[in-house]
Amino acid sequence: MDRAVWKQKLRGALLAAVPAPFDARGRLAGAAQSGYARWMAQQNVAGVAVWTEAERGLSLDGGARRDLMRSWREALGPAKLIVAAVGARVRAELPPDKQMRVFIRDALTMGEEAALLGADALVADVPAAFENASEREQHTVEYYKALGGIGRPLIVRCRPQARGGPCGSAALLRRLLALPAVVGLTTTALDSVTAYQDLARMMRDEFPDLVLVSGEDRFLGYTLMCGAEAALVALAAAWTGPQVELVSAWLRGEAQRFVDLNRKANAFAEAVFAPPVEGCMQRLLWALTLTGVIPANAAHDPWSPKLPRSQFIQLKRVLAEIC
Repeated sequence: MDRAVWKQKLRGALLAAVPAPFDARGRLAGAAQSGYARWMAQQNVAGVAVWTEAERGLSLDGGARRDLMRSWREALGPAKLIVAAVGARVRAELPPDKQMRVFIRDALTMGEEAALLGADALVADVPAAFENASEREQHTVEYYKALGGIGRPLIVRCRPQARGGPCGSAALLRRLLALPAVVGLTTTALDSVTAYQDLARMMRDEFPDLVLVSGEDRFLGYTLMCGAEAALVALAAAWTGPQVELVSAWLRGEAQRFVDLNRKANAFAEAVFAPPVEGCMQRLLWALTLTGVIPANAAHDPWSPKLPRSQFIQLKRVLAEIC
């Protein structure tokens, strides 16, 4: 994988982690999805991330995942990037010695399908499934090597885990970032500012040929200040143009513009990621209706808890203030 080429492609890129619109019966709203994809194609984003939590990738059946990927590829054309999130669920019914092997097989199948459907790159979590494995680090390296064999660039994604830091040990992370298919690192939901600073410093000092991609909706501006050169965030799925400008303003050194946009981005993030956080995708779909991108009858997230009407009203108020 030519890291220099992907450094160029990703630097300054905003990738919107897009949600999938569903109707009240939990069915994918095809017409709304097509309209949404056409709308996004007109935005100044570098591309989209599909099959993520926003689209509930692992919860969708294969047919819905394929329909979504085809919709995005057709609308975006070759000019914009599609990054597909891939992974698998643990088969708890299997004996422990088979669980990891099957996990890797299932994730590999998902990644191969993404590549066949037109994904330009893949993003994959450091698997929590391997948390208690006696040979956790080796299994994790094998997992990423298998995904790298698909022939698409890989972005490693870190999440908080029970032990060993957000990405496991520093030694493991270094092994992953040294793999030839890896072109970047992203994080999501890191509560520790210190952890992010440490990751950013390591990327800057040891892996300057890779791109640090912010995945932190709640403190995007700060991650850019720490050294992130791109972003893969859910908020860009609805409040798109200003998020693009936020990233660009920082890279261009436009301090006042950056500060103004960051204040608005933080207000939007607080409204979308309000408690319960599990309802964030429902709020994001609400935002898409409030901005006129999708119809209200397609703004249902089957996996979100029931949210009070007051949160819709608050989101509407915030959007009116920042738009």
